[in-house]
This record gives sequence, C-alpha cells and structure tokens, in this order.
Amino acid sequence: SFTNNYIARLHGRTNMFGTVFLASLDPYGGELVYVNAGHEPALIIAADGHMQDLRPLGPALGMLPDSQYKAVARMLEPDHSLFAFTDGLVEARSQSGEVFGGVRLREVLRSNRGGGASALVGGAVEALRAFSRQAEPHDDLTMLAATFAGR
Repeated sequence: SFTNNYIARLHGRTNMFGTVFLASLDPYGGELVYVNAGHEPALIIAADGHMQDLRPLGPALGMLPDSQYKAVARMLEPDHSLFAFTDGLVEARSQSGEVFGGVRLREVLRSNRGGGASALVGGAVEALRAFSRQAEPHDDLTMLAATFAGR
C-alpha cells in the first residue's frame, strides 16, 4: 500500500504504474504466499496438468491511491510448479501478427510439466521462438518457475 500510494500521489499525473507479482514459497512445507497487483496471473501447475490462476488481488501499483492489497496463501503439493511471467510472453506476436496467447502457453506448460521448473521455462522459450521466428519483440519477456519437490 505504501508503494502504491507513493506512485499514485507523486507520479499519478504521468500515468506511471507498475504491475507486481510477489511470492514467497516455503521450500520445506510447500506454502506459497503471494500478492498480485494487476499482473498477469501466475499459474500453479499440478502434476496431472490441472492449472490454477493466481489472479490479481488489486489494481496495478500507482493506478488508484489508497488501494488495499492482501497476501493470499496456497499450498503446493509435491511436483506442483509455480510459473510467473510478464505480459510480453502472452502478447508476443508472430510475423503474421498472431498473438502467442494464454491458451498456447497453457498447452506448452502442460506438455513440459514433468520436467520441473527448468523444463517449463525452456519449453516456453522454445515454443515462443518457434512461434515468433524472427518477429521483432514489442515488450520485455520475463519468466520464473519453481517446482515444489515435496516434504
């Protein structure tokens, strides 16, 4: 809330804002505590391929003064993964202008779920390169994955 108010009050006229996904994962117990401020929904990927969206819990930081943000907890089971990313991934375009999109991303993640965090990121990078070929990127691209090995 402090950062939100700082940006909103000091830089509100410049339309400055930032999306944030902040999470903490207990590597021993599997508890994931997160806050999503207007960011792309991170995904929890179960071993069977089921996915849960960690949707925004409030607006992007700096959009609305006095916005409240609460942390939410989820439990990861063994072999569940967290995959967080910036919008540059799902909004990437092919040479013909087609958008990579969330459906394609979910298919890639589902097919790479058995290999852990590195396979999720590697599979997404490989699929994006094949999709976009030599198309010029229009946004930044960041991905983060973690797989809970178990208790």
